[in-house]
Amino acid sequence: MITKQYAQNKIEKLLKSDFKDQVVILEEATIESKFCWVFFYQSKKYIETQDFSYQLAGNAPYIVSKIDGAIEETGTAYNIAHYIDIFENKMKRSKI
Repeated sequence: MITKQYAQNKIEKLLKSDFKDQVVILEEATIESKFCWVFFYQSKKYIETQDFSYQLAGNAPYIVSKIDGAIEETGTAYNIAHYIDIFENKMKRSKI
């Protein structure tokens, strides 16, 4: 098992390498479920200014496994609950 802080650090490192502009995790939006945490993120400049020209689009949240720290990108086509269900069902099957 990993800690939430470890999971968040992994996502922050990933975001830092993927984006040239600074991106921050929306901590108040983080979801915890039985097998994972879900981290949402946004442009720091947008958070500070609320100027839509700085807002990220299509920024799908990341799921981090509590078991091994594996990271999965979700999508934006469905509600986040859909992606969590898929992840948790996969985790349940792999433990059988």
